Amino acid sequence: FVHDRQRGDGRRRLHRRLNLREIMNNANRIAVVGTGLVGRAWSIVFARAGHDTVMYDPVEGAAQSARETIAEGLPDLSDAGLLGGCTPEEVAARLTVASSLDEALEGALHVQESAPERVDVKRILFADLDRITAPETVLASSTSGIPASQLTEELSGRRRSWLPTPSIRPTSSRWWRSFPLPGPIRRPLHARES
Repeated sequence: FVHDRQRGDGRRRLHRRLNLREIMNNANRIAVVGTGLVGRAWSIVFARAGHDTVMYDPVEGAAQSARETIAEGLPDLSDAGLLGGCTPEEVAARLTVASSLDEALEGALHVQESAPERVDVKRILFADLDRITAPETVLASSTSGIPASQLTEELSGRRRSWLPTPSIRPTSSRWWRSFPLPGPIRRPLHARES
């Protein structure tokens, strides 16, 4: 949506601001890039929220293995009441595996990056995500210790980048906060139920 912002010289100018809640509510397809523990957790979060979730990992066989591991664990999550009323079969049916980054990103309105916690790896990946995805696609990082500005400072689409953080673990929490990238993280924009 569009909002007014007061400029230093007293004039007002209009800004387009990404409304993450609106995007997530309308997202049919979400891509999770990186299928280690964190990527698997985000995949479950998105799939249990009703989103078609495409998993990709550059390590051959890793995404398929992650999908199988998730499917095996879904009954336990269901028994613990952590699938939001969905059955394990419903959640598993929303998870697919892509064989390439381009395939994973095709049509995705939200990309959750869950690559290894290394600046060089994440910076290269974010450059690829910025280049390949549509301008309205939200790029989110699962980083926990890298300053967000280091990942996006040279990207033309850096204003669509976010740092969502779950209130606890992604699979055991239905709430998370979002921080815009780049720049210093001062406060969350909003809480979101997944």
